[in-house]
Amino acid sequence: MAEPFWIAGTPEHGTDDLVVTQPYDGGEVGRTTLATPEQVDRAVQAAADVAAEAAALPAAARA
Repeated sequence: MAEPFWIAGTPEHGTDDLVVTQPYDGGEVGRTTLATPEQVDRAVQAAADVAAEAAALPAAARA
């Protein structure tokens, strides 16, 4: 089963499958899905909404 990606703390799945492979031998590492344009827009907006708050955190807290 495909692993979700996260938008604002919520796991989501896109519509098209994506197989993640390692460059050395092309072996499969995992599976996820590609975000839809609407999901990308929501992710960008969610990141922008917390950018100032995140920038104020110490580096150790952001890691």
